[in-house]
Amino acid sequence: MLTFQPYKAKRILLVLALLTSLALGLLPASAWAQAEKTTQTLEKIPSFFDRREELDPEFFEEGLTYYKEVAGYDLRDEEMNHAIKKWTSPLRIGLDDRSDLQEDNLAQLSSLVEQMNQRGLLPEISLKAKKDGPYNVELAINKQRTLRVHGFSQLKDPSAFYVNWANDPPFRLYSGHIGVAYDQVDPDQVAGLAGQNLWHILGFMTKSASHPNSIFYDQAPLTAEPSDLDWLILEMHYRPELKPGMDFDRALEILENLYLGPADYDPADEEASPAEVRTETAKEEEAKAVEKDQALWKSFGLDLNPEGSRESFYERRADIDPEFFERGLKLYEEVAGSGEFDHADDGFVKKWADPIHIYVDYEGEPNPAVLETLDRLVMQLNSLKLLPEISYSMDEHEDYNIHLLFAPLDALTFRMPDAPPGNWGFFNYWWKAGDDLYEINRANIGVATDVNLEVHMIHLLQEELIQSLGLINDSYAYRDSIYCQEWGHIQAPSEIDWLLIEMHYRPEITPGMPMDHALDILRGLYLDESQSK
Repeated sequence: MLTFQPYKAKRILLVLALLTSLALGLLPASAWAQAEKTTQTLEKIPSFFDRREELDPEFFEEGLTYYKEVAGYDLRDEEMNHAIKKWTSPLRIGLDDRSDLQEDNLAQLSSLVEQMNQRGLLPEISLKAKKDGPYNVELAINKQRTLRVHGFSQLKDPSAFYVNWANDPPFRLYSGHIGVAYDQVDPDQVAGLAGQNLWHILGFMTKSASHPNSIFYDQAPLTAEPSDLDWLILEMHYRPELKPGMDFDRALEILENLYLGPADYDPADEEASPAEVRTETAKEEEAKAVEKDQALWKSFGLDLNPEGSRESFYERRADIDPEFFERGLKLYEEVAGSGEFDHADDGFVKKWADPIHIYVDYEGEPNPAVLETLDRLVMQLNSLKLLPEISYSMDEHEDYNIHLLFAPLDALTFRMPDAPPGNWGFFNYWWKAGDDLYEINRANIGVATDVNLEVHMIHLLQEELIQSLGLINDSYAYRDSIYCQEWGHIQAPSEIDWLLIEMHYRPEITPGMPMDHALDILRGLYLDESQSK
């Protein structure tokens, strides 16, 4: 770390270091160290809710009116205006400041982040240089022209923001981008604009002209210090009783009762919001479709066995309706015959031949249910006695050919450069060249731990791992299938999924084999008695 010293040589080094950092758009290490230090010793600030008996009820009345004004009524799609949008996972802000006031901006933004963390209701917020690691909130302070080229093509005002949200639960925020054009405003307004947009991405989509001392004020001069009213509506928005996707009018009624109503008020007594009803309806429809598919497999003579070891369909084919194998062949061609995105190598079988060892890389505390699912799946795949032996460990020093990474969404692409940006679950795989063309020998699998619920992580783990075995495409054919293209909650491969895995790893099916040849062989094995004896 460089500091000012009374020696000429050290001063020269400092000047050179500062010039270099400014040229690169970076802050001196001392500035970042100080910013990080301020976030390490935080004392929690008592909430307005805990002090409501001491405060004037008119303060809460004014807060409710202001909350209604700024919390979500400025989106182009009006149907989305009436739903609560908020974060449930930590915010990692990546700051890229190319202005001439980097240290001043960092000091003001660090203070704002510190105060937010002291409130205790929001997910934890951190601030670091964009170059120093993964982030899910980009904060870019640059010239307007540069911002327009890099992500803010429609930037006409001095600043802009946008957020992304999930569908399950609906309107759960998981990423954001903020752009501030420092060449379009007075230098002392840059931090205020950055802070205002930071508040916007927390779920407050609208500016206001009603409170000049508010961080949401829509005219200059802007304040970088939130008012008590700002802190109140932030607290209201992140009360645990308000869920992402909740109808806005319902949220206002809950808040009014919490801050001004009777002490025995219970928000659980309120009716579900339209967004919550839609989510539950979709889950019910999925459950009915899954039940229908499972009834079909039973009608073909199959005993559903999602948890135990697997028995060969080939050895039981005399007791199973041939229609099951006909459906399996059709789905196999769809799933194994072509890629979901890259179609350059369609039409050829791709599979592993060497033993598979998986390095389970979990950033943060491992989820026991997810690891139990991995253990079950590996056991079941090995029980087929057709695939190469599969093993796994959490020791990165062991030789491995599959890297299975569980990490926050922003960390996945940072740690796996080949990852499709923004995908909550994905796999990439590679195969040998020459005579062993299309023999898979390496794969990466990523599953996001912050935007996904546990049920989604369990689903995506199995989908991506099975697809990395060479069954690479999705399908709309069956809702109980792990390959189903529609977003779902399937917690175990279905019977037809297991049939495809078995078919793909029959010894008669070899890497590089044309798909039409493989289908002819499989048809003979499972449906033509004269060839299968």
